[in-house]
Amino acid sequence: MNKVGLLTAAAKVELTEPQKGLQILGEDAKSNLGWRIILGCGDQGVARTLIRKAFQEGLPLADVMPPQGRETILAEAKAWVAHNKPTDLGRGLIST
Repeated sequence: MNKVGLLTAAAKVELTEPQKGLQILGEDAKSNLGWRIILGCGDQGVARTLIRKAFQEGLPLADVMPPQGRETILAEAKAWVAHNKPTDLGRGLIST
């Protein structure tokens, strides 16, 4: 907490990119934005392949993720949300 005049302001929470992706996926397992963030933190060749496949087949990214990887990431996202306070990521400005 920081003192600002007569008010006390909460310290701003800065999440890493993987944490942002996990938070989004913990709230919405089908979020293309959440999956794009997670993919962007890994192997770029894999990310391009999966994003291209989803686009070409007209599917959400969650549907083209390898099942074992998808379930592992979603379990991590669920644990992240259970152990961390929600943070406003400004997603109202970006369509998922």
